[in-house]
Amino acid sequence: MLMLNDVIIPYLTNQMFSDTNDSRMRMALIEQLNGLPGIHIYFTPQEGRRVQAINDLGSLGPRAKAAAPALFQALEHKDDLLCGPAAAALVRIQAEPDQAIPALIGCLLDREGRGRPDVVKALGEFGPKARAAVPVLVKLLADRSSKDIIEAVPAALKKIDSDTALKVGVKQP
Repeated sequence: MLMLNDVIIPYLTNQMFSDTNDSRMRMALIEQLNGLPGIHIYFTPQEGRRVQAINDLGSLGPRAKAAAPALFQALEHKDDLLCGPAAAALVRIQAEPDQAIPALIGCLLDREGRGRPDVVKALGEFGPKARAAVPVLVKLLADRSSKDIIEAVPAALKKIDSDTALKVGVKQP
């Protein structure tokens, strides 16, 4: 556990926030080398590395609770790249609902006012404890920006408040 808290979690949280630049020279070199016969250098761009760091934290489950503050910070930044994965990771590490739910509600909408499906799903995983999200979720029933949001909102509403879901026309199984 010491290695996890002192080395692995700090490394992954640093990567989540600091790994934001891919050098042009490095990219050009990889492109040139990959043009040679028999050479293939696998490269993950910084966006992929940052999301993978969050996914790795989530995969550690409750053992990674020490990463919760960094995941909350990712939600506070409302970064479109990080909000969804951070929300899912908070569920997987079993973050405290009293802290997680308000943070998730704060990151529920993107800059254009559309719902973030992964954040909606994460709220649904908290079940009735996430009742504070119901008014926003009811409004998001009108969001037709993606198939994912169209599916996520009713599913979350059913898990959080099945009576309200029924009242607003969400079909029950």
